Amino acid sequence: MARETAPDTRGLGLRYALAALAAAIVLPAIVLFLAQPLWVGLIAAALVFTGLALFAAVQKPAPRIAALRLASGQRAVLDAVMADARPALETLAGVIEAAPKNAVRDRLDAIRAIAAEVVAAVEAEPERLAAVQRLLTYYLPRTAEIAAAYLDLRSRKAPDAERLAAIQDVLAKMEAAFQHFAGKLADDDLRGLDADLKLIDAALKEDLGRS
Repeated sequence: MARETAPDTRGLGLRYALAALAAAIVLPAIVLFLAQPLWVGLIAAALVFTGLALFAAVQKPAPRIAALRLASGQRAVLDAVMADARPALETLAGVIEAAPKNAVRDRLDAIRAIAAEVVAAVEAEPERLAAVQRLLTYYLPRTAEIAAAYLDLRSRKAPDAERLAAIQDVLAKMEAAFQHFAGKLADDDLRGLDADLKLIDAALKEDLGRS
């Protein structure tokens, strides 16, 4: 969920004040020093104020430019993370398809589903990457490696029962970790909802109070 913040109007107000000051200087300068009629001075002062005020309005989106630059940086980090996450998801999908139907396959499928949801959420809102970056850069690739190792062990004529048991134990912990990180994203959504509800409530009180 995208977050919106109120624009900072302090810099804009200062520019308008400077525009008014410039107009106040132009008026007596034209009337007193250039000996022009008052109406000429008023027009000139108005033009000066309007021109500077319009320039101030044009400068207002500067924070947006900074935000776009930040988004560009986030996109670069996101692309690097996804370069690890997407192949890991593909590996998991391949192992799940080839693995026999059992508890391990079900666990791998649950992990893959959570990871896919997290990847989709972060791709839609890159600013959420920080909450789950360790999941995508460490836990997901390691899970894919463990899944591939599990499939390799299962394919052998004499599977190592001890290693298979260790893999099952690790995958159980991995699933808990994935659920934990998915919960962090859900908490972010709820915090965003709380903020939205507060803003809506404040707007309703203001509007209803006027009626």
